[in-house]
Amino acid sequence: MFLVVMLLTETSGANSESKIQNIFTSNLDNDEISNSYDDIINQTFKDVAKIDPNDKQMILIFGANLDPYSNMLKKDIANSKDLQEKLKNIFSSYYFNSYENLRHKQFHEGDFVDVDTKTIIDIYGIKATPTLIFTDKVGKAIIIVPGYMPTKQFLTTMDFMLKKKWKNKNRKNGEVYQALKEFYIDNGIEIRQKDR
Repeated sequence: MFLVVMLLTETSGANSESKIQNIFTSNLDNDEISNSYDDIINQTFKDVAKIDPNDKQMILIFGANLDPYSNMLKKDIANSKDLQEKLKNIFSSYYFNSYENLRHKQFHEGDFVDVDTKTIIDIYGIKATPTLIFTDKVGKAIIIVPGYMPTKQFLTTMDFMLKKKWKNKNRKNGEVYQALKEFYIDNGIEIRQKDR
């Protein structure tokens, strides 16, 4: 790799050299940014070795240290006492590093089952980081949000869950998401329509 970098910088001039340096620096900065929030994440979220609702609704977050959107979410959590408080005390909250394949005991239909991180990722169909999963008190997924969620929207989604606005609505046919959209509008969250 060093040889390739040297050849690129020698044949392409100073401009390319600075671009290559920026690539390495941005990756390093992203990793440093991620690591700077790990203490808050570790203090706020429960240990993923045992995933248990503990008679609370759960929030499962799947992130990746080199993903800038996961790092933005970590930064938001670090900068919001409201998010920290709710994640730590109101919900049973777990943060998974999607690149780590750890063993877990996950509560499922009244029992704990042995599972690894990659299997959980497959079960929930996670394709992007961050992905936020909001569950009921028995661990059934109610809302799955692929992608970054700003602080105000995150707090509003928590309120939606706590007020049980999703009760008696079907997630698979879109009723839960329609109710969430209406809840966002009622609470001043701007909704953008997808282009079709």
